[in-house]
Amino acid sequence: MNLHLNSELAACYNSPTQKIRVITEAWAKDNMFCPYCGNPYIEHFAPNKPVADFYCPHCAEEYELKSKNGPIANKVNDGAYHTMIERIESINNPNFFFMQYSRRDLSIKNLIVLPKHFFVPEIIEKRKPLGPKARRAGWIGCNIILKKIPQNGLIYVVKDEKEQPVDAIINKISRTNCIKQYKLDARGWILDVLNCINKIEESSYKEIVSSITKLLNGDSSSLVSSLTKKMKECSLNLDFERAKEYKDQIDSINHIISSQKIMMKDHIDRDVIGYSLREGYISVLFLLYRKGILLGKNLFVHELNSDVEDVLVDIIFQFYLNHPKPKEIVISLDSIKEVLEESLEVKVLVPSKGQKKDLLYMALENAKQGLDQHFQTARLEDDNLALLEELGKLLNIETPLDIELYDNSHLQGKDAIGALVKYINGVKVPSLYRKFNIKSENTKDDLSMMKEVLTRRLTRLKEENQKRPDLIILDGGEEQLKVAKEVVNSLGLDIALASLKKNEKHQTDTLVNGKDLSSILLDRKSNLFFLLMRMQDEVHRYAITTHKAKRSKEIYKTIYDDIKGIGKKRKEMLLSLYPTKEALSQATIEELKQIVPLEIACRLKEIK
Repeated sequence: MNLHLNSELAACYNSPTQKIRVITEAWAKDNMFCPYCGNPYIEHFAPNKPVADFYCPHCAEEYELKSKNGPIANKVNDGAYHTMIERIESINNPNFFFMQYSRRDLSIKNLIVLPKHFFVPEIIEKRKPLGPKARRAGWIGCNIILKKIPQNGLIYVVKDEKEQPVDAIINKISRTNCIKQYKLDARGWILDVLNCINKIEESSYKEIVSSITKLLNGDSSSLVSSLTKKMKECSLNLDFERAKEYKDQIDSINHIISSQKIMMKDHIDRDVIGYSLREGYISVLFLLYRKGILLGKNLFVHELNSDVEDVLVDIIFQFYLNHPKPKEIVISLDSIKEVLEESLEVKVLVPSKGQKKDLLYMALENAKQGLDQHFQTARLEDDNLALLEELGKLLNIETPLDIELYDNSHLQGKDAIGALVKYINGVKVPSLYRKFNIKSENTKDDLSMMKEVLTRRLTRLKEENQKRPDLIILDGGEEQLKVAKEVVNSLGLDIALASLKKNEKHQTDTLVNGKDLSSILLDRKSNLFFLLMRMQDEVHRYAITTHKAKRSKEIYKTIYDDIKGIGKKRKEMLLSLYPTKEALSQATIEELKQIVPLEIACRLKEIK
């Protein structure tokens, strides 16, 4: 790497700013490699590129170059403030090169690369607007505050005129890539934590890590003992302020330990493992108990590509390759007990009752919730438009941007409701959800309920000339589709229909086309599958919660609820005087007239 700038390249320019920009960018094009992938060169963007100066033709990372004569200060001037904030919040924000050069001999002293995932709004300082007499009056610039960036983010390519090893630079960047997984609003405090860690001396750092490890493993006694010893030493040396700090730490640890629920009196280290199955996927949850205290849990979700026992054993083996084994493991499958005991050399229990059975049930519930959450959040960053286009091609229809899903819910025919959820551009719109109280008498028949709900909904859309959905998705296979087609055809509407169908294992794996009732097998690994599962989960959730709300309301229903002309205040007065039908039947019209008008009093006397 040549560390000298070629001034002859800028001989035709008069402005010093233009000259240094030309020769520094020419140097970068001829000498710089990509710090992300190690590609030996980077390419220059076409002139006037609004965002970046360079890009890597191999990994497509983009870079912007900032150069300065003399030491790189804590503040680096940049462009418009609002533009910078927009760039940070978008996926187009480039990485930065900060170059320090000497104008005297045109040599490069230091060159730093700042990965883009270290850019957060907190490191951007808003400058004062330019005055009214300035050429760009009112323009607001910004500064990049380098001192707020952790050392991990300021990676030297050239340090004190010495070129740094390429492999070391790539490794330093790759070690910080985990920050990318966090949303922008979470990265600010992560960088603050890194700054704090960087200020800790290495000897103290190792001691802190050791103490935290002991605490997480349930060993608080040795840590409390060590802190107690230090507290007493400070007291003897009359350093009461320091002694108070140690006492506060001891109190905090005791509070944490006491607030943990002691689940087992025997204080044995044990792991409780539960699992749940859904739509060809398995979730496995590990509850980690150390000295009888629940210290944490780990959840893993995998595709179920073979027998449940084989996949479960494989996940458990993989887990204990990277985690310490307890003295005892609690599971629910007796069929894998022997292989686990032989391979892990750990006692394995399959409880049928008692406290350990209760813990196992808790693990099973957590595993189920974790799997449901996985289906709700998986692939949330997908391009919804592309997925809807794929769905349209599968059903041979125009891209369905407006989708309605329907479901029913009831308890042995009681309190039956129908539920509608709406997705526009692949995003749920709760303000357009609708619920339907089933009016037909045959509330145990899902098909008749679906027919009523669809008829009421689509009739209203037609009569009020409202926009109709591009696609209706049901959840009952071919039979519900036949009912839906009957309703749509009877109303003379042209709406695409489809249905999600379950296999013999009660797993959704097929999309049925309403045109010809043909079955389309879904790829359970595909992004479209997860989008449809989220939609299916949402309509189920809305139907169930709506049904529960109706049932709860029915529990507190009174004999006065459905009588026209009786509001909240009159109902309270009547309930206090005549809480039951028997009490009301004994009241006279004259008595009731004192509370309600004659017309309503007569209605009340008609209640049987």
